[in-house]
Amino acid sequence: MNCKLGPIIGRDKFEMPLFVRQGAGMILASSPDFDTEVRQLSQLLRQLLLDDRYLNEADAKKEKIQNYYNWNTVADRILQFFLQLVLFLNFFNSKDLKSFK
Repeated sequence: MNCKLGPIIGRDKFEMPLFVRQGAGMILASSPDFDTEVRQLSQLLRQLLLDDRYLNEADAKKEKIQNYYNWNTVADRILQFFLQLVLFLNFFNSKDLKSFK
């Protein structure tokens, strides 16, 4: 895979902080005030553009991220999860559950 990855700015919601920690970038803190968020976003963008450390960190981690999040790897993890779930359910269905009382 030969794509460029750079640092990201992610919101402090849902899974975005996890993605930022695994790669390189910064977290945009949520605010009920739109103008505050816009100011913070512009400050974070400026910092990313002026500080090469974020780009260097993203470049150093790009292969690991590409390997972990590519479609084939994600599909394999999902299939493995469901296979384990089916095996687990089959195991318990094959047992006499009355003996657990």
